[in-house]
Amino acid sequence: MHHPSKNYLIWLALKDFGFGGNIIEDIIAALQESGKTFYSNQYTLRIDRENFILQEINVDFSFEAKIRSSVKKINLPGGELIFQHNFKFELTTSIREENTAFIDASRLQFPLAIRTWKNGDSFYPLGMNQKKKLSDYFIDKKLPIHQKNKKLLLMNGKDIVWILGDRLDHRYRITTILLQS
Repeated sequence: MHHPSKNYLIWLALKDFGFGGNIIEDIIAALQESGKTFYSNQYTLRIDRENFILQEINVDFSFEAKIRSSVKKINLPGGELIFQHNFKFELTTSIREENTAFIDASRLQFPLAIRTWKNGDSFYPLGMNQKKKLSDYFIDKKLPIHQKNKKLLLMNGKDIVWILGDRLDHRYRITTILLQS
Protein backbone atom coordinates (compact mmCIF):
# COMPACT_ATOMS: atom_id res chain seq x y z
CA MET A 1 0.00 0.00 0.00
CA HIS A 2 2.76 2.43 0.86
CA HIS A 3 5.40 1.39 -1.67
CA PRO A 4 6.47 4.39 -3.77
CA SER A 5 6.04 2.38 -6.99
CA LYS A 6 2.83 0.55 -6.06
CA ASN A 7 1.00 1.64 -9.23
CA TYR A 8 3.80 0.29 -11.41
CA LEU A 9 4.08 -2.93 -9.40
CA ILE A 10 0.33 -3.57 -9.67
CA TRP A 11 0.41 -2.90 -13.41
CA LEU A 12 3.44 -5.19 -13.80
CA ALA A 13 1.71 -8.00 -11.85
CA LEU A 14 -1.60 -7.77 -13.74
CA LYS A 15 -0.75 -6.75 -17.32
CA ASP A 16 -0.31 -10.34 -18.54
CA PHE A 17 -3.81 -11.19 -17.28
CA GLY A 18 -5.59 -8.61 -19.45
CA PHE A 19 -5.83 -5.83 -16.87
CA GLY A 20 -4.53 -2.50 -18.09
CA GLY A 21 -5.19 1.20 -18.51
CA ASN A 22 -8.33 2.44 -16.76
CA ILE A 23 -8.96 -0.90 -15.04
CA ILE A 24 -5.60 -0.65 -13.26
CA GLU A 25 -6.52 2.88 -12.15
CA ASP A 26 -9.86 1.58 -10.84
CA ILE A 27 -8.11 -1.27 -9.00
CA ILE A 28 -5.67 1.16 -7.37
CA ALA A 29 -8.53 3.47 -6.36
CA ALA A 30 -10.35 0.50 -4.76
CA LEU A 31 -7.45 -1.01 -2.79
CA GLN A 32 -9.25 -0.34 0.50
CA GLU A 33 -12.52 -1.95 -0.67
CA SER A 34 -12.31 -5.61 0.33
CA GLY A 35 -14.56 -7.74 -1.86
CA LYS A 36 -14.41 -5.42 -4.87
CA THR A 37 -14.14 -7.46 -8.08
CA PHE A 38 -12.72 -6.57 -11.51
CA TYR A 39 -12.87 -8.46 -14.79
CA SER A 40 -10.69 -8.90 -17.85
CA ASN A 41 -11.68 -11.13 -20.75
CA GLN A 42 -10.27 -14.26 -19.10
CA TYR A 43 -9.78 -13.44 -15.41
CA THR A 44 -11.49 -12.06 -12.33
CA LEU A 45 -9.53 -10.13 -9.74
CA ARG A 46 -11.00 -9.74 -6.27
CA ILE A 47 -9.53 -7.54 -3.57
CA ASP A 48 -9.43 -9.47 -0.30
CA ARG A 49 -8.10 -7.23 2.47
CA GLU A 50 -4.41 -6.88 1.56
CA ASN A 51 -4.41 -9.60 -1.11
CA PHE A 52 -5.50 -9.98 -4.71
CA ILE A 53 -7.33 -13.18 -5.66
CA LEU A 54 -6.94 -13.87 -9.37
CA GLN A 55 -9.09 -16.58 -10.98
CA GLU A 56 -9.42 -17.74 -14.53
CA ILE A 57 -12.93 -17.45 -15.93
CA ASN A 58 -14.05 -20.87 -17.12
CA VAL A 59 -16.35 -20.02 -20.01
CA ASP A 60 -16.19 -23.50 -21.50
CA PHE A 61 -18.06 -25.19 -18.65
CA SER A 62 -20.92 -27.34 -19.82
CA PHE A 63 -22.99 -30.03 -18.16
CA GLU A 64 -25.90 -32.17 -19.24
CA ALA A 65 -27.74 -35.06 -17.56
CA LYS A 66 -31.02 -36.90 -18.11
CA ILE A 67 -33.29 -37.67 -15.16
CA ARG A 68 -35.78 -40.55 -15.12
CA SER A 69 -38.80 -40.46 -12.81
CA SER A 70 -37.24 -43.11 -10.57
CA VAL A 71 -34.18 -40.98 -9.77
CA LYS A 72 -34.01 -39.81 -6.16
CA LYS A 73 -30.60 -38.09 -6.24
CA ILE A 74 -28.19 -36.87 -8.91
CA ASN A 75 -24.62 -35.68 -8.39
CA LEU A 76 -23.90 -32.31 -9.93
CA PRO A 77 -20.82 -30.11 -10.14
CA GLY A 78 -20.73 -28.39 -6.76
CA GLY A 79 -23.35 -30.52 -5.03
CA GLU A 80 -26.24 -32.87 -5.49
CA LEU A 81 -29.91 -32.57 -6.44
CA ILE A 82 -32.36 -34.53 -4.30
CA PHE A 83 -35.91 -35.25 -5.48
CA GLN A 84 -38.69 -35.77 -2.95
CA HIS A 85 -42.05 -36.82 -4.34
CA ASN A 86 -45.15 -36.34 -2.20
CA PHE A 87 -43.28 -34.00 0.09
CA LYS A 88 -45.09 -33.44 3.39
CA PHE A 89 -45.71 -29.72 3.36
CA GLU A 90 -46.44 -28.14 6.72
CA LEU A 91 -47.51 -24.59 7.40
CA THR A 92 -44.12 -24.02 9.03
CA THR A 93 -42.22 -25.10 5.89
CA SER A 94 -40.54 -22.15 4.26
CA ILE A 95 -41.14 -22.11 0.52
CA ARG A 96 -38.26 -19.67 0.12
CA GLU A 97 -35.53 -21.95 1.44
CA GLU A 98 -32.31 -21.42 -0.47
CA ASN A 99 -31.53 -24.20 -2.94
CA THR A 100 -35.05 -25.64 -2.62
CA ALA A 101 -37.80 -25.56 -5.21
CA PHE A 102 -41.37 -26.75 -4.76
CA ILE A 103 -42.52 -27.89 -8.20
CA ASP A 104 -45.92 -29.05 -9.45
CA ALA A 105 -45.01 -32.64 -10.38
CA SER A 106 -48.17 -33.02 -12.48
CA ARG A 107 -46.63 -30.62 -15.02
CA LEU A 108 -43.43 -32.66 -15.46
CA GLN A 109 -42.85 -35.16 -18.27
CA PHE A 110 -39.89 -37.47 -17.81
CA PRO A 111 -37.11 -37.72 -18.66
CA LEU A 112 -36.12 -34.31 -17.35
CA ALA A 113 -32.72 -32.84 -18.10
CA ILE A 114 -30.19 -30.69 -16.32
CA ARG A 115 -27.92 -28.56 -18.44
CA THR A 116 -26.05 -25.30 -18.58
CA TRP A 117 -27.82 -22.32 -20.12
CA LYS A 118 -27.64 -21.52 -23.82
CA ASN A 119 -28.02 -18.28 -25.72
CA GLY A 120 -31.70 -17.77 -26.54
CA ASP A 121 -33.01 -19.56 -23.41
CA SER A 122 -35.99 -17.88 -21.78
CA PHE A 123 -38.40 -18.59 -18.95
CA TYR A 124 -41.25 -17.08 -16.95
CA PRO A 125 -39.68 -15.94 -13.64
CA LEU A 126 -41.78 -16.85 -10.60
CA GLY A 127 -44.30 -14.08 -10.03
CA MET A 128 -44.27 -12.91 -13.66
CA ASN A 129 -46.70 -13.81 -16.44
CA GLN A 130 -44.35 -12.82 -19.23
CA LYS A 131 -41.33 -14.47 -20.73
CA LYS A 132 -37.83 -13.17 -19.95
CA LYS A 133 -34.60 -14.02 -21.72
CA LEU A 134 -32.22 -15.78 -19.38
CA SER A 135 -29.39 -13.51 -20.53
CA ASP A 136 -31.45 -10.45 -19.45
CA TYR A 137 -32.29 -12.13 -16.14
CA PHE A 138 -28.58 -12.68 -15.45
CA ILE A 139 -27.80 -9.06 -16.37
CA ASP A 140 -30.52 -7.83 -14.00
CA LYS A 141 -28.98 -9.95 -11.23
CA LYS A 142 -25.53 -8.55 -12.13
CA LEU A 143 -24.05 -12.05 -12.40
CA PRO A 144 -20.45 -12.07 -13.60
CA ILE A 145 -19.76 -14.22 -16.66
CA HIS A 146 -17.96 -16.98 -14.74
CA GLN A 147 -20.98 -17.46 -12.43
CA LYS A 148 -23.52 -17.14 -15.23
CA ASN A 149 -21.82 -19.83 -17.27
CA LYS A 150 -21.94 -22.30 -14.38
CA LYS A 151 -25.67 -21.90 -13.70
CA LEU A 152 -27.56 -25.16 -14.18
CA LEU A 153 -31.13 -25.46 -15.41
CA LEU A 154 -33.73 -28.13 -14.68
CA MET A 155 -35.45 -28.70 -18.02
CA ASN A 156 -38.86 -30.19 -18.85
CA GLY A 157 -38.56 -30.71 -22.59
CA LYS A 158 -37.68 -27.23 -23.88
CA ASP A 159 -39.06 -25.45 -20.78
CA ILE A 160 -36.82 -24.19 -18.02
CA VAL A 161 -38.44 -25.42 -14.79
CA TRP A 162 -35.86 -24.04 -12.36
CA ILE A 163 -32.57 -22.19 -12.43
CA LEU A 164 -31.01 -24.42 -9.78
CA GLY A 165 -30.59 -22.60 -6.48
CA ASP A 166 -32.11 -19.46 -7.92
CA ARG A 167 -35.54 -18.95 -9.51
CA LEU A 168 -38.46 -21.19 -10.41
CA ASP A 169 -40.44 -20.81 -13.63
CA HIS A 170 -43.88 -19.39 -12.81
CA ARG A 171 -45.65 -22.11 -14.84
CA TYR A 172 -44.25 -24.84 -12.59
CA ARG A 173 -45.18 -23.36 -9.23
CA ILE A 174 -47.46 -25.25 -6.90
CA THR A 175 -50.94 -23.76 -7.17
CA THR A 176 -52.95 -26.16 -4.98
CA ILE A 177 -52.08 -27.64 -1.61
CA LEU A 178 -54.24 -30.40 -0.20
CA LEU A 179 -54.42 -30.18 3.55
CA GLN A 180 -55.11 -33.32 5.51
CA SER A 181 -56.30 -33.33 9.10
